[in-house]
Amino acid sequence: MMNRLFFTACFLLLCGAFTAQAQHKHGHHHEHGHHHKHGHHDHVHLGHIHSEMTVEEQLSIRERMFENRRNKADLLANRFRSEDSITYIPMQFHLIAQANGTGRATIEQMLDNLCKINADFSSQKIQFYLAGPANFINNTSMYINDDRSLTGYMMDLFKVDGVVNIFIGQTITNNTSFTTLGYYTPQYDCIYAIRSELNGSSQTLTHELGHFFTLAHPFFGWEDQYAPDVIAANGGTTPLGVGGVTVENVARGTSDENCQWAADGFCDTKPNYNFGLYEPGCGLTIGTFYDPLGVMLEAPDADNHMSYYGEACANTFTSDQAQAIVLDVISRGYDRFEVPKIDITSTPSIIWPNEGEPPHYFQSFDLQWTAATGATYYHVTVRRYIGGSPGPVVVDQMVTGTSLWVSLDPNTQYGWTVKPVNNYDLDCADEFKTPVTQFTTGSWLSDVQETDVAIESSRIYPNPANQTSEIVLEINSTTNANAQVSIYNTLGQAVVPTKEVFLTTGTNVQPIDISALSAGMYIVNIETQEGRISHKLILND
Repeated sequence: MMNRLFFTACFLLLCGAFTAQAQHKHGHHHEHGHHHKHGHHDHVHLGHIHSEMTVEEQLSIRERMFENRRNKADLLANRFRSEDSITYIPMQFHLIAQANGTGRATIEQMLDNLCKINADFSSQKIQFYLAGPANFINNTSMYINDDRSLTGYMMDLFKVDGVVNIFIGQTITNNTSFTTLGYYTPQYDCIYAIRSELNGSSQTLTHELGHFFTLAHPFFGWEDQYAPDVIAANGGTTPLGVGGVTVENVARGTSDENCQWAADGFCDTKPNYNFGLYEPGCGLTIGTFYDPLGVMLEAPDADNHMSYYGEACANTFTSDQAQAIVLDVISRGYDRFEVPKIDITSTPSIIWPNEGEPPHYFQSFDLQWTAATGATYYHVTVRRYIGGSPGPVVVDQMVTGTSLWVSLDPNTQYGWTVKPVNNYDLDCADEFKTPVTQFTTGSWLSDVQETDVAIESSRIYPNPANQTSEIVLEINSTTNANAQVSIYNTLGQAVVPTKEVFLTTGTNVQPIDISALSAGMYIVNIETQEGRISHKLILND
């Protein structure tokens, strides 16, 4: 399986006795230092990505690329969409948590990473869209991925046919000191990545999608090899093959050319003996190395998405790689999807709770907002605020409709936003996302809570009450006003239909039927245009 790994270690060559530890997060590249001792090498890595995909698995990907190349004329002649049009490809995310539902990657991370993927594939005129809302899976074994055979079997059960399936968990166990970031499994045709790589900057899924669409590493064969040691062990010359794969020659356009079938099979990627394994940064100086024919190598392409270099390096696929991606898209039938793309064109408005306004005085309540033009879903995020600064996310859901029941803590400050999206328009620039609206919850135990309501006083009697047919709500109003009276249980669920009441100046007496309610505590809300008053109601047996 294709795995991409990070190392954390000592940069002894550059730093001497200084020990530097770093995690340079990337789906397909890294920084690396090295030194030699008694003819052996000690690998010293800063953020190293490493592949454990078997030779057979990579060969299967490359053979599919060769087959598409042989059928290039027929594939292009029968393509459904024109060369200049955008091909939209459905993608299904599967966000995995532990069995108890904890540890799952967020919807925000998913949307941000899909925006990043689409930016990386835009030059290929390929855009991925959501096949549907994220699939939530609670399975500890898949979450920690300590048995890839079992995880592969489970992915095969959960995957959606005909789309690109992305599974996001916590870790990938590999019995080494490396941290595997993600892999593509051709056996199940799925991609698995760890949740730290699901963000708006990581290249991990872009790299793995390259594998999905038949791209091997430019250094195929050298994944677990250290070129200086391999060459030294071969009498000082580069061998004809390494890792079970033919080593690529420098020659192009001559009888010595083998780039059409060696390594990744592309002639517009330079010969690459995985110098990203031990050379830091993007401006590479690889030293003096020669190919099997004795021709000196140039520094490989550090900016290629399929190489192993620093996060800032990767930004391109070569022309031949892009052509291979297009051919595989056609051979898979993805260019035949008809996509009625609709753009988001407006921002929803927060209805309740508004800035500075406390919500209902019970634990669960209904967030409400207006619809946005073009939206199919709304990504709702609620964060706890600590000392006025944003803290942890406590609600992260993508819903249809314009309301969401949530359960929050009492006497706590929160901030919430709503972002309209649809399957094709993710509002990547947050153009139509609402500003953060902050509010503070009240105490669930208070008897009466109120905002600025044109009500002088109000009371419920009897309270506590026995389970009789009705109670009486008495309201002293300072003006004529329309009011709504609602009763909720402690979960925030309406248990009595909302009653419209017209208040006149002075005392208003309103009977309320409670015959359908069982014993317990309830919240009675009196709401006008100016605000609301909430009373705690206790019903005894």
